[in-house]
Amino acid sequence: MPSVRCCQAGYRRTGIAASAIPARANLQRATAACLRDPDGNGSTAYGIMVLTADGDHITEITGFADPALFPAFGLPARMEG
Repeated sequence: MPSVRCCQAGYRRTGIAASAIPARANLQRATAACLRDPDGNGSTAYGIMVLTADGDHITEITGFADPALFPAFGLPARMEG
């Protein structure tokens, strides 16, 4: 499996940690979100967010909370480590 560059953010209020992987959808910027396992040993696909921009401003985010979309973006549904 190829290496996937991502950023990670932790949410103290909910105890949920997420990763965002840059992607493209129909020539638009997008991000693929993964949720970190509670034990910290991996991440599981959550969904794709497509970003609509006007200049340097994001004007709309369209979310697809469907992990089954990950293969269409060449991304694994599960990442270990």
